[in-house]
Amino acid sequence: MENQDFKKGLIVEIPKIWLIPLLCLLVIFGTVAVAGIVNPSENEDKTIEKTSQSQPTIQAKAVFSFSPTALSLKEGESGTFDLNIFLGEEIFLDGVDIVLTFDPQIVEITEVVPSEIFSFNNFRKEDLSKGRISITFLEERGGGAVISGLNKLATVNLKAKKAGQSEISILKAEKGATTVVVESGTSKKIEFNAQNLTITAE
Repeated sequence: MENQDFKKGLIVEIPKIWLIPLLCLLVIFGTVAVAGIVNPSENEDKTIEKTSQSQPTIQAKAVFSFSPTALSLKEGESGTFDLNIFLGEEIFLDGVDIVLTFDPQIVEITEVVPSEIFSFNNFRKEDLSKGRISITFLEERGGGAVISGLNKLATVNLKAKKAGQSEISILKAEKGATTVVVESGTSKKIEFNAQNLTITAE
């Protein structure tokens, strides 16, 4: 019997019965590859969608406001305004430290009456003559104070000292004095915006 040499170099003989299924597989793989090249944006969109879903939710800003936003008084007359905080979603807060600034020649802050949102409140007026006061709100109970929507932090009493105009503003950041809103648990400082109150004395 003659010895048969099955080595054909790099050429491999394939039985005819396998040719049709093999061609079908090649056509399918070729179609998928071409579709991926021609329309890559679809795959990118899916990647972007998955990435965006894994991103953490952006923290809602706090907004400080005054009610009313403008107050007219006669010289020597007293008045009041409410200091409010607005949060777009429910957030647990450990505390809020607010620094108010004003013209001490026109306005005198006489009293701060805090609301009952936080368990501890402190009104510091050591810089009253310089036109600055600090109001601290702290939640001593675990878990923080739950706040959402618009809430009154305090009612502030004042007196018009002489004729003129003064803006009562919330100090955002300055060396030694900063307004902060602190989230419970993470101790993260929440970004905030603030409105002003205009006092007009006649």
